[in-house]
Amino acid sequence: MGIEVGTYSIAASQNTVYHYYNGIIGDFQGNSGTGAVSANRVYDNSNAGIAVQESNVRGNIVYSNAYGIAAGGTYNADVRNNVVYANSIVGIQINANSNNGGVQYLGAVYHNTVYQPAGDALRVLNNSPRVNVLNNIFWTLAGYDINVDPTSGLRSENCRAAAASGTPRASQARCMARAARSTSSLAGL
Repeated sequence: MGIEVGTYSIAASQNTVYHYYNGIIGDFQGNSGTGAVSANRVYDNSNAGIAVQESNVRGNIVYSNAYGIAAGGTYNADVRNNVVYANSIVGIQINANSNNGGVQYLGAVYHNTVYQPAGDALRVLNNSPRVNVLNNIFWTLAGYDINVDPTSGLRSENCRAAAASGTPRASQARCMARAARSTSSLAGL
């Protein structure tokens, strides 16, 4: 394991982490939004570059891992302003399997640039009830730009997705349609 940070306000910032199983692990054990994983360069780890629960992930450069950024558990923070590329399975994965946020959205994926030659750029899994996806750039050559489990709730605005030729991909249209369905189904909550 590379770096592991735990409870309260401990942060992992301005590190270069490579050649581990997981590069940086942030497990804030129910202390939502505490600590941060920020301004790191994380690459060439065999599993996740950054794996967090309840931690903000901001301003990192993450590449050449299996999973770029994996945010899970009762996730109640954001993945913002990261550059994520060339991970073999997925760029950013949200697996927030709890509905602890009431009417608020649990996960936020804002202002990221994700390029994936293989695998998905963004994957939302396993009943992640409320995820905001705003102002990101997703570009894949093989896989989905945005891949959302049908049991998840997604609110998406201004997602830009492109294929190798620079033309919008069909998955962007699926993202917008699924986001519209998910957002309308959340209106009654």
